[in-house]
Amino acid sequence: PSLLCGFCALGSACAFTAGWHVHEKAVLMVTLPLGVSAWMLGHRDLLSLHLFLSVFAHFSLLPLIPTPGESFLKWSLFA
Repeated sequence: PSLLCGFCALGSACAFTAGWHVHEKAVLMVTLPLGVSAWMLGHRDLLSLHLFLSVFAHFSLLPLIPTPGESFLKWSLFA
């Protein structure tokens, strides 16, 4: 099962990279299976890759928070 999650993450990463029009939420299809695979296998390299990728994935989701009240929270999370 852990290898299957890793292969799903790899396939989703290829589709995300080669996709013409991808949405910000599509990067979750890479980070979630990669996190499950890294957690199940326990490899430090996979865990560090997941941490690196999830930081950028969460930062790319911030434009989806449109209201001014939420914008303060959005920028205080990354300050």
